[in-house]
Amino acid sequence: MRMTDFEIRRAIAADLPALAEIQQRSMRELASMSYETAQIAAFLEHGEAILSEIIEKANCWVAVAGPLVIGCAAWCRPGAISLSALPKRPTLPEAEIRSVHVRPGWTRRGVARRLLDRIEKDAAEASVLRLSLLSTLNGRAFYEALGFSATGEKKLKVDGLFMTGVAMTKQLEKSRSAA
Repeated sequence: MRMTDFEIRRAIAADLPALAEIQQRSMRELASMSYETAQIAAFLEHGEAILSEIIEKANCWVAVAGPLVIGCAAWCRPGAISLSALPKRPTLPEAEIRSVHVRPGWTRRGVARRLLDRIEKDAAEASVLRLSLLSTLNGRAFYEALGFSATGEKKLKVDGLFMTGVAMTKQLEKSRSAA
């Protein structure tokens, strides 16, 4: 199987162990250039519980190469999931992107880009006009390349430690949401 052969499908509860592993490896191996070990450990302390909540309450998608889960990304209405970067505003036509992670070894192969394309399409079909996210410092350039704009830095407090992220937004085309 080539490294570009993968499919996107909805996440299911049985994906949780693989998603937790991907999140842990992604944060430890890829985010370690931007965050201290203690910050990553504090974030990961809640990782599996939040992923479980995301699979249950959000629109979560996974990338799979055969039986191997290689990436994930989700969207939900603001405030629907723990540790939300946005206040709960369920009536506004916006959504929050959560838990974008790619298995190390599969980065830079279009996995995250295809997951985000799927999220944009899915959110637009639900009449979402704006997507927001809190990017890790090392993920900012990726999201900017996809048309997201930084709106400022935001500190997320996890177990008494602060992690700085970049708040970002992207307007979806009205014609796409009507399609």
